[in-house]
Amino acid sequence: MSDRGFPTEQPDDGDRVILLIDGESLFQAAAQLQFEIDYAKLLDYFAQKHQLVRAYFYTGISAGNHRQQAFLKWMQRNGYRVISKDLIVHKDGRRSADLSVEIATDLLRLADQVHSFIIITHNDDLTYAIAMASQRGVRVELVGLPEHIRSSLSNACDNTINISKIKSLVQKTVR
Repeated sequence: MSDRGFPTEQPDDGDRVILLIDGESLFQAAAQLQFEIDYAKLLDYFAQKHQLVRAYFYTGISAGNHRQQAFLKWMQRNGYRVISKDLIVHKDGRRSADLSVEIATDLLRLADQVHSFIIITHNDDLTYAIAMASQRGVRVELVGLPEHIRSSLSNACDNTINISKIKSLVQKTVR
């Protein structure tokens, strides 16, 4: 293993993949489709289809939100690297945290270590970083809702997967 946790030897078979999840985009897509994501199933879904090297989850955090902190701790213990930023409260009451720079940086930083990225996002601010990773020979698959994805973002990717097509495989089961 290297000091970053990646195997030092490249396997002969399999497509080394990193999953990058824009938490806000995934949450919005799931809310629109009226389901709750089972993050263990989501990880398993992509791990069964690819040689998943790592999964990153990017999200804004709300100070003092103990439920969110417990969720993010669970994510870390169950195969996700969590990258977070404090939420900013705007004058109109909206809360947001823009993690575009973090996602773009990781796309370019990790491009030499994998064959493919799977990125769950609707954020077209990532278009240029995706295009640059693609120019470095990395395949990029985009997962999201087509109605939220601008053509420039979709065109920068090698493939687009409609998240509604995998909904039944990654949703929490009602108890």
